[in-house]
Amino acid sequence: GVIGTLSVLMGQLSDHDRSLLHRVESQRSETVARWHASEGIVDQLIELLPDMVGCSDAERRCTRVNQKLLDLTGYTRQEIVGKNFADIVAPDALKTNIEAHTRVRTEGFSSHETAVITKDGRRIPMEVSAIAIRDPEGRFVSTLGICRDISARKEAENRGRAMTERLSAVARPGRSPTIRQ
Repeated sequence: GVIGTLSVLMGQLSDHDRSLLHRVESQRSETVARWHASEGIVDQLIELLPDMVGCSDAERRCTRVNQKLLDLTGYTRQEIVGKNFADIVAPDALKTNIEAHTRVRTEGFSSHETAVITKDGRRIPMEVSAIAIRDPEGRFVSTLGICRDISARKEAENRGRAMTERLSAVARPGRSPTIRQ
């Protein structure tokens, strides 16, 4: 098998080459260990951020989320990790999200508004800032998105629009608005 073939090849190497091979393997092992340690640090940072965080792979499948995103949407980690983000995005926001994902892959960054549908069916408007995560060769690996619930802002915008419409209706040409104290 493979191990037998490697043993034969190792026997054919000079002491110097065998020493180099052992050093390379040792460095590789150290690099993998550092990478695993850094993954743990990344997980901790994602959990500590004050905003919601979601990561997805090239096919837009969720690979990681923080507890804040789970709390807002009502999903469990098992229900959302591995699923396509399209499964929780509001249908009318899907096109915008796909375009944003494409921008992240090509330009490295995207900022957009979207909406998600929670487990209990509520619609939550969100603002998403997303960046591309690339490997050392520059190939796209995943997207990291930081999300904010903008429900309060949207409600304030709607109240402002309604107020403007009421004022416009009262202050039409030829009418003088009555101001009550």
